[in-house]
Amino acid sequence: MERSYYQPKERRNFALILVGIIVVGLIVLGIENRLTATKGASTTTTRQAISTTTTQVPLWKKTFSVGVQSQIVQESLGAGHIRVISTTIRYPVVKSQSTSEIAQGTPDVTDGPYPLIVFSQGFDISANVYSQLIDTWVAAGFVVLSPEYPYTDPSFPGGVDRSDLVNHPRDLSYMITWALDQNEISGSVLFKLIDPNEIAVAGQSDGGDVSLAVGFGTCCLDSRVKAVVSLSGAEYAPFGGTYFSGPALPFLVTQGTADDINPPSCSVQIYNAAGAPKFYLSLLGANHLEPYSGTDTYLPITENVSTEFLESYLQHDPNSQAQMQSSGNQIGISTLQEDGTVPQVAGTCPGAPAS
Repeated sequence: MERSYYQPKERRNFALILVGIIVVGLIVLGIENRLTATKGASTTTTRQAISTTTTQVPLWKKTFSVGVQSQIVQESLGAGHIRVISTTIRYPVVKSQSTSEIAQGTPDVTDGPYPLIVFSQGFDISANVYSQLIDTWVAAGFVVLSPEYPYTDPSFPGGVDRSDLVNHPRDLSYMITWALDQNEISGSVLFKLIDPNEIAVAGQSDGGDVSLAVGFGTCCLDSRVKAVVSLSGAEYAPFGGTYFSGPALPFLVTQGTADDINPPSCSVQIYNAAGAPKFYLSLLGANHLEPYSGTDTYLPITENVSTEFLESYLQHDPNSQAQMQSSGNQIGISTLQEDGTVPQVAGTCPGAPAS
């Protein structure tokens, strides 16, 4: 018998319906897969966009609590000779309710790294005298070392000896090297805390002389230094060499008009010889130490102007220079000169090369 391929109409219709259902199902499944893939891609793209546009809050918009530790640093001079430098390290810690220094506080590494300032004290003046000024810098997002160079601090064994000052520029540069080494040592309080490209030196009186030599003197120039703060400081002839013949650095000079130890002629000399950018803060009626040691009249001005200077050139705050003018020009108390020259002052500068 011949085999027939004829199928009843009902069975053909059922088959067509079944095929149609399968085709529609496949189409729907494909659409869902494409939608799922598109949705996933969109979500991923959105997350990436959010991630790449998230930025850290700038340092100059933050305020930190102040951590403090002391360490003994040994400076090797070769042939078994060592200079021992007691050093106080102040650094940002996670913000707390404490308004005082936090001994052995845990460093705030999240907001780092921070610019480094090495502060040099005046001769026969304890480094602790400047703690309020230094704490202001740290609270603004800086790491500050305060080395007590041999024969400088009044507590130095055997007493002070100013003739050792000629060794202090080398000591200062060594402290920068030591800090940068500690920045790479796990377990150090300075580990990953310092920005090696943002370093300033600051000092008062003889400490200002030392800072000036490291920033601008051919005797002792340290190219790692990016800004200099001289608080009633001067050129110092025993260092030798010349000043201000190299590249200009941002430079802040502060000076009390009633200072009879580092007279205004000293600060006027160095300011006028320096290249821009530079600033001259004149503190009207202030003596040698009071603008830096806690008096209500001058210290807040010194704190504000110096902090804004450091924020401008080491943290790159675009608003700080305008704030400096507001902080530094206080009627009857202080004036702030930016660039240019200030009027010459009668008299010579004791110890300076031109004297």
